[in-house]
Amino acid sequence: MTRLPACPLCGGPRLPDHPGGLVIRHRQRCRHGLAELARQAADADEARTRVGPWLRPATWTERNLLESVGVQLSAEPMVEVLYLTPSVRRRTFTDARGEVVDLDADASPEAEVNR
Repeated sequence: MTRLPACPLCGGPRLPDHPGGLVIRHRQRCRHGLAELARQAADADEARTRVGPWLRPATWTERNLLESVGVQLSAEPMVEVLYLTPSVRRRTFTDARGEVVDLDADASPEAEVNR
């Protein structure tokens, strides 16, 4: 049993156990999906000038997707970005307590769905 958030706007499912972490298959023309694509392009541009992981503020869309599954974030959440391969971006989020958010860990009964 795993926390499988869906997009709160389009209902698109999250891809569980994806090495990229928070990866959702948004429906066509979903505003969250378009925002995620824009952020992915910006992160790819930033990755060309960096070696290893870096921190950046979480976007409104990232915050909304995480909060929709009950993750309580700090007032100014940060995201660690790391490219595992040239095309696989891993984003690591921390919650309000400073703990790493693991979307594939067992969750509370309200947030669980069967695979």
